[in-house]
Amino acid sequence: MRPLEELIGYVACFIQRGFTKRAGARNRDGDVCSTIDPTASRWCLWGAVDAATQSHQLSLREADLVWRTINQHTSGAVSWNDRWWRTKGSVLRMLRRAAKNPYRRSYPLPEPQ
Repeated sequence: MRPLEELIGYVACFIQRGFTKRAGARNRDGDVCSTIDPTASRWCLWGAVDAATQSHQLSLREADLVWRTINQHTSGAVSWNDRWWRTKGSVLRMLRRAAKNPYRRSYPLPEPQ
């Protein structure tokens, strides 16, 4: 498996391009769209992980590790992302912290099928 910093970097690239709340992704007009829609220009945390997975930058196993790590650093990434005071900068700072402090699992991740 590739280093966690590299994996989270793929997610951070989507957030860097644009950040949103209460939707996986939005286009330039602010309309909700698919996370891999060519018109998507802003992503939430979940949407960025999904977009990185759907665009084949992350395998399902890598996406699972990234999502578990993000959740460990946010106490529930979806609601953490959607808080009214959350900013793109705070999301990117959390991702940098998460990349340096991987998910500490007490059980092994399932092997890919």
